[in-house]
Amino acid sequence: MIPAAPSWPTVLGRLAEGLDLDADSARWALDQVMSGEASPEQIKDLLLGLAAKGATAEEVAAAADAMRAAALPVEVPGILLDVVGTGGDSSGSVNFSTMAAIVAAACGATIVKHGNRAASSASGTADVLEELGLAIDLGPDAIASCARELGIAFAFAQVLHPAMKHAAPVRRELGIPTIFNILGPLTNPARPIAGLIGCSDARMAPVMAQVFADRGDRVLVVRGDNGWDEISPYGGTQVWDTTRGELCEERLEADDLGMGWIPEGALVGGDAVTNAEVCRAAFGMPRKHPDLELPSDIAAVRAVVIVNAAAALAAHSAAVAAAEGEYVQGSLRDRVWAHLVDTRAAVESGAAGDLLRRWADTSQALRAHP
Repeated sequence: MIPAAPSWPTVLGRLAEGLDLDADSARWALDQVMSGEASPEQIKDLLLGLAAKGATAEEVAAAADAMRAAALPVEVPGILLDVVGTGGDSSGSVNFSTMAAIVAAACGATIVKHGNRAASSASGTADVLEELGLAIDLGPDAIASCARELGIAFAFAQVLHPAMKHAAPVRRELGIPTIFNILGPLTNPARPIAGLIGCSDARMAPVMAQVFADRGDRVLVVRGDNGWDEISPYGGTQVWDTTRGELCEERLEADDLGMGWIPEGALVGGDAVTNAEVCRAAFGMPRKHPDLELPSDIAAVRAVVIVNAAAALAAHSAAVAAAEGEYVQGSLRDRVWAHLVDTRAAVESGAAGDLLRRWADTSQALRAHP
């Protein structure tokens, strides 16, 4: 018997009963959303149904394939790294993934950072980078040029996923995390194969990691015990590790990573202006708003950024090793530690700040003369 072709009644009916979708049905549904064929009510029911039952790795992978197929591709040679999180951890902290990405690039990794404006926080990656002077709305060719020239570029989701405009009004109306929060880190149009991926949703973190593992990507999906979507200085961090070519669970303890004792509230951020000033201060750059009182402890911010950048480099090193047919050696803790000297030096020497300054200048030049 030939299975019936997917349709909205069958897809939404299964979700209403709490049943999983097969890959074809999930891919069909997301294709309908991306093409503008789905009505707002169908999109709403799809997102709520997936959120209520919890999306499976098969559903997430199929949805990610649909999103990547609809995206504007960014072609950058070599082994690319992304440092990105799902957001939604309600921490009110500064933009750690953005700063860690800059530090990792200053250490030699090539990064195309995927990101968007804030959804549930006061300052998303796009917001803070714009405040730091970057032209964030570059097209695919300019992004690729920036990455080739500097080793870092920003892929703005609003520009590179134009089909997402069909889902955006429904997402705003719902105001809750949906499958699209999970899909962001999985749909970078440059298709990096290495990453430090933060996920604040304990249920979905292993699902995301399984999708990365099935692709053969070398990533560390991390969730702090306090719910943060980065390696947290408060207690431990659960890690879903695909850097050895298969998915395994690991733990990283803050006490083992050299971050030291960080008091509660020391990492609080604010809006894009505040978080950009924290970034400048952490990288030893001149302040744009020197009279603005910062809510963060800058030494503590540096400590967390340095560790997260080192973890990102550990994932990148694993991808390089895999490409050369080599097997990753050592514990995850030791592999992170192996990069701490370099990431600390990139911050303390001013290399990270210099890269950020050149990134802003280069992006503006590429916008003016694409």
